[in-house]
Amino acid sequence: NVAGVNDAPAASGAGATLAYTEGSSATVIDSSLTLSDVDSDNLTGATVTISGNFQSGGEDVLAFTAASGSGITGSFNNSTGVLTLSGTTTKALYEQTLESVTYQNTSDDPSTSARTITWQVNDGSSANNLSSAVTSTVSVAAVNDVPTIANLGSDSFTFTEGAAATLIDQSSNAALADVDSSNFNGGNLTVTIASGEDANEDVLSLSTSGTVALASTNANANVSVGGTVVGTLGNAISAGNDLVVNLNSAATAANVQTLVQAITYQNTDTDNPTTDARTVRATINDGDGGTSASADVTVNVAGVNDAPAASGAGATLAYTEGSSATVIDSSLTLSDVD
Repeated sequence: NVAGVNDAPAASGAGATLAYTEGSSATVIDSSLTLSDVDSDNLTGATVTISGNFQSGGEDVLAFTAASGSGITGSFNNSTGVLTLSGTTTKALYEQTLESVTYQNTSDDPSTSARTITWQVNDGSSANNLSSAVTSTVSVAAVNDVPTIANLGSDSFTFTEGAAATLIDQSSNAALADVDSSNFNGGNLTVTIASGEDANEDVLSLSTSGTVALASTNANANVSVGGTVVGTLGNAISAGNDLVVNLNSAATAANVQTLVQAITYQNTDTDNPTTDARTVRATINDGDGGTSASADVTVNVAGVNDAPAASGAGATLAYTEGSSATVIDSSLTLSDVD
């Protein structure tokens, strides 16, 4: 009497490395798998597991497309990293389905540790039913995400001749975010007048009425938020200069957001300012090679009529009875700055 023993199925051909880049769509992990079973025509299930460096909670995601006519169903557990497939069908259809399995990373700040992907199939027998595990690798490359400035672009206001320095953040408080940078060390806050500038009268600065402090208005002066130095001035604060703050490791998103909310514009010509609209533009560089989109604020400059002036009077005319009409004062001076 000859008693057969079930031979375990076999999976081979794995070993490929998928080079996955942050932000990519779901990508096939390994299309070179081979399944075999010397004494079973069909398989009943399979598992694909992120067995090394799995990031739970939805960052690492496995998905599949069942081979047509296979009847294979499955689901991915984002707590354990296991994709479970089931359904009785041929080895070829399981092979086709496993070769469709994709990896995707949904994080804007992914872990870059290489993931180990483990493959195993089941022939449904009561013993020796599982193949030996074979593995593939997914390498994950992060991409720097640029910072974002919200609630500042499209703001506008009117600056009236003679007014004090005025905040450009006029509506909801500007909000700064960077999903993958804890600070902006090596980066900068840059504010320019992109259009309409009069370099003789337009001054960009930071309000020090709140938690922002300037050691001076000279280039290289320390800039602080809440008593912590977060950077230095790249230029002196004066008419015609861009406002540049070169940031250090204390320049967290919260601290730089405070700087953005403190940006001011002032026109120093109190007599006859150029009334063209100015576009004041703010950008943030995160120090990792990423620069935010421009946040543009429109500043409308309104002149105020200055009264004319008469001076130079004060002469005394000595008029004698019977004299002809005589000029009273020939030293008058009239002026009007606008």
